[in-house]
Amino acid sequence: MNCDDAEILLAGRERRIISTLFADERPFVQSESEENWRRGNVHAHGKREAMLVLAGNGSQSLNGAVYPAVPGTLLMIDRYEFHDNVYAPDWSDGRHLWLSFYDDFVNCTFDEWSGRGGAFRVRGRYVFNMKDLVRRYNAVWDDRGRIPGRIAAMELAAIIHVICCELVWNRAEMRSSAAGQPVHKEIVSALQKHIRDHHGANSTVRELAALSGYSPAHLSRLFPLYAGMTIHEYVDRCREEHYHVMRNGAASCKEIAFELGFGSVSALDHWRRTRKCEGEQP
Repeated sequence: MNCDDAEILLAGRERRIISTLFADERPFVQSESEENWRRGNVHAHGKREAMLVLAGNGSQSLNGAVYPAVPGTLLMIDRYEFHDNVYAPDWSDGRHLWLSFYDDFVNCTFDEWSGRGGAFRVRGRYVFNMKDLVRRYNAVWDDRGRIPGRIAAMELAAIIHVICCELVWNRAEMRSSAAGQPVHKEIVSALQKHIRDHHGANSTVRELAALSGYSPAHLSRLFPLYAGMTIHEYVDRCREEHYHVMRNGAASCKEIAFELGFGSVSALDHWRRTRKCEGEQP
């Protein structure tokens, strides 16, 4: 983090907010080539995110609308809102802060993008265990229908400003934890909770990688180091535990298949046979 980054992080009143709640910027009309590019480069997932532009200029999409992004632009993304999954070709060289909100903590990632070569580099990660603040952030999104959009967006931006101030104040500690082990442990723990809460549904390696911010390959190597088993093994364990709970509660196979994330009863039956869940018939 350099002095320019710190200045942007601390300048809370100068944010240009972009969200589906409220936007300071007007969306612009894309060219045909930009539309074609975005058809294959947007995604949505179950994690709330925010991006603060620290340096560079470009554009970001949000639920089909495209907005200009300059230093100070704050993009706030709710769960399952579509947004760019890589930086668009119009981005110049730049630096960005991504915030990924989990139930009790926020994962902060500083990255660097080279517009000329299309090179991406993570400059550092840090985890803040500010439970009350993170829970309030999630509560504002959850209550979005009962809070005026501009007020909700301003409160979310204020919470992010506190996090940004913490990043500046703790930058020495961030450098000392550059190895990332505390970050990895927190992320894997959050993914384990996600898998347990969903009983193995919505928990493919690709879906979990989108939630974590890691690549599927990196996450597959990282997960066993902290969970003691592979992603597939952990998903199967959570599924099997809930499978027996539902069977004991007289749930139908169709209900169980849906709850565990299988597309059909036959898929559930195949999984049962591979897991040797004996004693029940489909």
